[in-house]
Amino acid sequence: QPPHTIPADGGTPAAVPVSGQVAGRLFPSFLPDGRHYIYLAVGQARRGDAASLRLGTIDSAESTPLVASAGSGIYVDPGYLMFRRERSLVVQPFDPVRGELTGAPAALVDPVGYNALTYQTLVSASTAGVLAYAATMPAAQLAWFDSEGRQLGPAASPARYNSLCLSSDGSRFVYDAADTGSDNLDLWSAPVGGGAPERLTFDASVDFYGVCSDAANEVAFATLRHGAPSIYRVRTNAPGTEMPFVRLPAPLLPTDWSQHGRMVVFSRFDGQTRWDVWVQAAGAGKASPFAATAAEERNGRLSPDGHWMSYTSDETGSFEVYVQPFPATGAKWQISRGGGQQAVWRPDGRELFYVSRDRQIVGVDVATSDTTFRTGTPRVVIGARVGGWERTNQGSPYAITPDGKRILVILDANAARPVGLILNWPGLQK
Repeated sequence: QPPHTIPADGGTPAAVPVSGQVAGRLFPSFLPDGRHYIYLAVGQARRGDAASLRLGTIDSAESTPLVASAGSGIYVDPGYLMFRRERSLVVQPFDPVRGELTGAPAALVDPVGYNALTYQTLVSASTAGVLAYAATMPAAQLAWFDSEGRQLGPAASPARYNSLCLSSDGSRFVYDAADTGSDNLDLWSAPVGGGAPERLTFDASVDFYGVCSDAANEVAFATLRHGAPSIYRVRTNAPGTEMPFVRLPAPLLPTDWSQHGRMVVFSRFDGQTRWDVWVQAAGAGKASPFAATAAEERNGRLSPDGHWMSYTSDETGSFEVYVQPFPATGAKWQISRGGGQQAVWRPDGRELFYVSRDRQIVGVDVATSDTTFRTGTPRVVIGARVGGWERTNQGSPYAITPDGKRILVILDANAARPVGLILNWPGLQK
């Protein structure tokens, strides 16, 4: 989606003209004239293609290349460009009037943190010469809890976990994690009882948001190997066999693969309605929308019996969890109050969990018949803060074992992230 402008005192957003040469114009940073801006351009194909910072204008689709960059960059008065090269934060003199680099690049920080999913360099700088940065993405703890919320102990060594799922027999868990050397995201699989993890995907692109089939040793996942996210699949007993799965001309993110492996649920992005919930038969079925209104709908999950769909919507102004019959009849129940996302059904379908606004796991008892849906009082099941390091909340930071007795949880990796400060950073260039 192209960047937009809006008057500082409010008004209607207007799309900035763009060409079709790149997948997006990410992280725009205005120059002092309020017309030109710096942005990160990402190639259409796989992750190995060079990303670069370019100079654009708000009233033209044309742009000018400036410098290769391994992440987002920013312009800092009175005339510097900051960007990521390999793992270092680099600063280079820049003339904002002529739109040209005017001096040699110099490394300021090594390493500087980076979000491998969004391409964001973890840095901010002020005109007063203060630089703030995170040196790396934080490692998270993967822990087991019982159904009453008691922590049972660690499930694996700390790593940069982001989202996860459990295999249909509960013997393995699949997760996406950022590599500490390359900052790239791949899917991994590890035995629940302990043991060495196995890498499942080997493309140079970012692979993330694994969704386990409930009937086979397969995982659907999102990938950036074609620019905008698309959906692939891989067999957990045959690493490296990933192949295209759901093909639509739009950004796609898988959220569920259920009904005995026959139905895939995914989020599809639309420029007008934002994210919507779609479904498709796992074979050669035709994709169709399930919830696609002016509000944003995402995180679709089918109940174990396939008769109900939980999802998240911001129709009230904040994200809440809802349930509708599947197929939809027009009936709808709001499950969460005061904020909720990332719902997961207990395998027997008699309880629905979700992540509250304060990052706790809440459980709601569920009773259904052919035409009715009843819920109990929401209660906090796990009071510890949960969540991976990526904050769009499109993946799942927890999973429930097939017997419903244990919950595998990524404990919040963002709770304590050290931030480095450098005062008078321009003086380091002299």
